[in-house]
Amino acid sequence: RTHHSSRVIRMAGSNILSTVLSSCQSVLEAHKDHVHIDLAAAAEVAAQLDPAEVAACCRGLQLPLRFANQAEEVTFMAVSHLVNFGSGYDTLLLKKCKRDARETCQYGALGMHMGAKKLDAVWMSNFAPSDVQKFFGFDSHEDAPVPNIPCVTMSRPGPLSPLTQALAAAVREAGITLQAEGEESPGSAILGVVEGLHKKGHPTPAAVLVQELVDSTPAFQDSALFEGKRIIFARRAQMLVADLHMRFGKEDPRFDFVDAHTLTADSGNLIPAVLRHKGVVCVSEEIASIIDQGEELVAGPHERALRAAAVCGVQAIVEAAALHGKQLSAAQLGKYWEVLTEKGQDLNGKLTKHLTRAGNVAY
Repeated sequence: RTHHSSRVIRMAGSNILSTVLSSCQSVLEAHKDHVHIDLAAAAEVAAQLDPAEVAACCRGLQLPLRFANQAEEVTFMAVSHLVNFGSGYDTLLLKKCKRDARETCQYGALGMHMGAKKLDAVWMSNFAPSDVQKFFGFDSHEDAPVPNIPCVTMSRPGPLSPLTQALAAAVREAGITLQAEGEESPGSAILGVVEGLHKKGHPTPAAVLVQELVDSTPAFQDSALFEGKRIIFARRAQMLVADLHMRFGKEDPRFDFVDAHTLTADSGNLIPAVLRHKGVVCVSEEIASIIDQGEELVAGPHERALRAAAVCGVQAIVEAAALHGKQLSAAQLGKYWEVLTEKGQDLNGKLTKHLTRAGNVAY
């Protein structure tokens, strides 16, 4: 596994997680007339948090599945995060198949795990748009009348077609990359990296694993331009690493990442909505109007600043909690609030998430 060890050595002096935080802070500073953090509100949220209650929500992926071995389970977790995007299509998906993007992608990952003969690099590299319909449970085509020919229709790509293409590409390109690196599956690749990091006693294994995922897998490459500068989010790579730590950290020292607390917040559209609801993230009337009326917040400065606010807002809460002696992490708070949005929980039905569809394969 020489390709892994050489990459780890090359990255030993860098830290993608600190880059995420600093780049998000610079975005907010530049866009503060439209999006800013209320530090007093962050301190109030921190004061109300119960660390034990937060920790109880941090269990990693909890699904009634059996796996032949650890590599198979890690593969399932990796694929689940690989396809965890499409929130801009929530309304269309709910109308089409009664599931939002998050539920649709979970359904698809489960379908791939149970339906594939072997969920490995070879199988993934042949993943096609038709497989999205098969495993994710929605058809991106729709019937349309043929002009000037009564009672005749033809199938054509519908509004969900870009999502279908993006999901297929995410799985296929990951498989092609794994094959090029000589890896059997996502699970075997990740296990190889954490084994090498553990043996070396690397001081920032979570950061290095995030960097490895971003460098090696196209679908995990989550960044954007803001005023000519590139901002790094690495959302899904970080969420996968956080889940691996929560799932295996207590039983497998290779996943007991000493720097797991430095993973930054989920920069999708859930955390900004939670923080707006709690008064931590404040936005201009223009942005508020777009979000609250359910219009699309196009990918651009406003949307990127909102993602940055999720990262910086949660960081502010974590730092305020530490002043009260509460040791919490951004990843823990993300899991906690995700649970609170479920049916019957405190935040269910109270949030208005922004929708960004065109070109959005990050969340």
